[in-house]
Amino acid sequence: MKRKESLFTALSLVIITVVAVSCARPAVKNMIPPLYSLDLISTDKTVKVADVKGGRKPQFGGMETIDNETFKEALINTLEQARLFKEITTDKKADYELYVEIITQNMKTRASLAYTVLLYINYTLVKTDSNEEIWQRKIKSRYEATVEEAFSGATRMVRALEGSVKDNLSQLLQRLSKLPHLSDKK
Repeated sequence: MKRKESLFTALSLVIITVVAVSCARPAVKNMIPPLYSLDLISTDKTVKVADVKGGRKPQFGGMETIDNETFKEALINTLEQARLFKEITTDKKADYELYVEIITQNMKTRASLAYTVLLYINYTLVKTDSNEEIWQRKIKSRYEATVEEAFSGATRMVRALEGSVKDNLSQLLQRLSKLPHLSDKK
């Protein structure tokens, strides 16, 4: 009888562990690109990050996706750490407004059990005082997470999403830092 109880307890622990691991969630800190590899120029301009559109909340048991709020948080943290702008805000007037729309987020699985996330995001920078669109780009990023990176399939899905967001934000920083408008003094 005790052996059946021990077996039941062990099996219960395995099931709880599998469920807990499969509920892995993306972490914003893992989406912020390393800044040491970027040649960024700071500006005295401010930017307001508008609400992100096009994101999707993940469905339990489905593909890992990024929602609007999580992407916006990763974007703001990235801009703050990059110090590309003098100030980043979400609620007050600034020199520029940055609009973001997540156009596509797809995940593919290969027979090798690798998960690949493809993100396609549209960024638009508007000069607030004239309402002039000064820059617009669609940035495509892709990241593949393999079994070597994470054994758990759920963790691989999360790593693929985090990596794709990180690459997309890195490309954004590189492109924004090269804008001549940002280096113009008021």
